[in-house]
Amino acid sequence: MKWYYAKEDEKIGPITKDNIKVLVENDVINQDTMIWCTEWESWKSYKEAFSEIENYQEPVAPVEPEVEVVSEMCNECYNLFPENEMVQIGEKYVCAGCKTLYLQRIREGFGGGANNFAGFWIRVAAYMIDSVILTVVFLILGSIIALFTGPMITQNMVFTATYFINIGISSLLSIGYYVFFIGKFAATPGKMIVGIQVIVGDGSQVSYLRALARIFANSLNSFTFFIGYLLVVFDDKNRALHDMICNTRVVIR
Repeated sequence: MKWYYAKEDEKIGPITKDNIKVLVENDVINQDTMIWCTEWESWKSYKEAFSEIENYQEPVAPVEPEVEVVSEMCNECYNLFPENEMVQIGEKYVCAGCKTLYLQRIREGFGGGANNFAGFWIRVAAYMIDSVILTVVFLILGSIIALFTGPMITQNMVFTATYFINIGISSLLSIGYYVFFIGKFAATPGKMIVGIQVIVGDGSQVSYLRALARIFANSLNSFTFFIGYLLVVFDDKNRALHDMICNTRVVIR
């Protein structure tokens, strides 16, 4: 209902019931002020209309039902977004910001998404294969080094020289093995065989520098009594300690 009042032959309004109360309290409307509403046939003084105004109940506006916003997690950045702002690709959802990167990773053969993280045992299998490969190479190199260090003065000196040379070359070879294959192919031969690879958290290729940093971060697991490796079992992205430090993920291709 719309209310109006007259002031110096001028019709003022529309106003609400609460507006009328305020105007009365401020002496803008008095007992003789003419009041009219859209449901009346004629004007009435405020004195005459007082009871009707007081008893009038403002209609309650209907409450709009709350629309439940359904959110989905982006399979790339793992943030929540409203479903209508996501892009569904196959069975997975990605946000608009990750769409281009996600499609690029699919074209390049990368996995991606929470369901594609490599678990503990498949990573152990890859590590064992790499260890066997490196052991064979070390044995061959060790034999060659022993052959060339043979003409030493004493047997003890031969053993000592061979030992330290083996340790130095084996360490460099092991580092080079992991840095080259991870930086070049995103996977060592062992990982290639079991079908997993290493990527950065945003899905991009691991650089040689990050691959090197990952090796040194991996060495920290020995200081945690190898608990750092067991984090793979409990982490929602199956990350070991060195993955967390270097922001890498091991995923199934």
